[in-house]
Amino acid sequence: MLFLIYINDFPRSTDNCAEAVLFADDTSIVIANANVQEYKHNAKITIQEINDWFCSNSLTINYYKTHYLQFSTIKQKEIPFQIITTHTILTNMNSTIFLGLTIDSTVLWKEHIISLAIKVNKASFAIRAIKLLLNLNVPKTIYYSYFHSVMSYGIIFWETSHFATNVFRIQ
Repeated sequence: MLFLIYINDFPRSTDNCAEAVLFADDTSIVIANANVQEYKHNAKITIQEINDWFCSNSLTINYYKTHYLQFSTIKQKEIPFQIITTHTILTNMNSTIFLGLTIDSTVLWKEHIISLAIKVNKASFAIRAIKLLLNLNVPKTIYYSYFHSVMSYGIIFWETSHFATNVFRIQ
């Protein structure tokens, strides 16, 4: 709780060109701009503002855990540039995990759905293995704990993916 109070003013440290998203001890900065030059400028300014805030609050950024992800379409490729801080060059990732969802740079959800398929397969095996040994309530509990919760988490975001409709087609 003290940590949350301590960083409460962090979202205001960035100019109007970026938006901070805080969740517990995980922070994401969103920079959006259709103009390439403005996008690069906004990224540079935002990194400087973040560094200034951390310095003035006697905190340090763990640059080994800090990376960035550019969203692009298949037709519009990512913008080639590097984000350089006073300590390191940030790594440009193709995907990242955000609040339990694996998000890739093209937002096709392929990696997320593959990881879901593995989890769902394990849950299906567990249900199949015990369904004949126990009464009906136990497999139902396992279903809602391991299968349903995994499948429904974040579905509002990834359910319209073309890959998802091909992998999880019910016939």
